[in-house]
Amino acid sequence: MARPSKAKTAKRAATAYHEAGHTVAAFVQGMGIHHVTIIPFAVYDGLTRTHAPGIKRLDCEKLSPRRAERIRKQTRFSLAGDIAQRRFNPRSVRSRHAEKDRHNALEWTELLTHGDTDEAASLIESLGSETEKLIDTHWPEVTAIAEALMQRDTLIGSEVRAIIERLAPDFTT
Repeated sequence: MARPSKAKTAKRAATAYHEAGHTVAAFVQGMGIHHVTIIPFAVYDGLTRTHAPGIKRLDCEKLSPRRAERIRKQTRFSLAGDIAQRRFNPRSVRSRHAEKDRHNALEWTELLTHGDTDEAASLIESLGSETEKLIDTHWPEVTAIAEALMQRDTLIGSEVRAIIERLAPDFTT
């Protein structure tokens, strides 16, 4: 059996760190993980699926503090993959990478700012800074999840929880 090329291995590692960033951000924020995978499909190189309830655009006319915080969590989740991938290997990021994540983050923040794109951009910057701190604080967990993904391709929520709790036994969501 032929070994994967260096380029393919590097892309796989970058994807693993990207998805691990999303996964750890979701877990830390109490969103709950259904599964995370680095098996490519459709237009995605990987995917992190959470148990977080969906937020409908129509529900956002009058934002309760709870709903607004859910949108902030979703925005941090959207930003975390790119931040983790850049921390792992800045040269692995291409302009098209995380395009959908950035689009989602902008949509979420526009809900909070009622369509004010300047205010949304400012909010993305602020939430991006928060997300960078989250990733920095939980880098050992990001690394452990990425390494597990490179070994097994897919992790279910209970496997994610076990990995994170092994590194941070006192961690609770």
